[in-house]
Amino acid sequence: MTIRVAVPRAVFIQFPFGRLLGDVDDRDQQREICDDMVEMLSNANQPNSYKHLDYSWPDPPELTKWRPEIPAPLGLLREEGKVDEELVEKNYRDEEREGL
Repeated sequence: MTIRVAVPRAVFIQFPFGRLLGDVDDRDQQREICDDMVEMLSNANQPNSYKHLDYSWPDPPELTKWRPEIPAPLGLLREEGKVDEELVEKNYRDEEREGL
């Protein structure tokens, strides 16, 4: 998705939804993650610079709750078949980056 919408620079971290900077009240790790993000974004010297930060969520993957119990409204509409996927694809297409 990041490439399709032509985000010039992005930093990724494999943490659960809503915990982008780490666990609640873990200020040290949150600061470390922010520092790493700023460093990468500051040093990116070309478009399409992407980096996955090497942090691990403390719980084992099989016990981690990756998504909230209540899905986002668009997710609910998609599950119910109420989203016109062709219309979405047509309106959010990036002709300059065809094939990405």
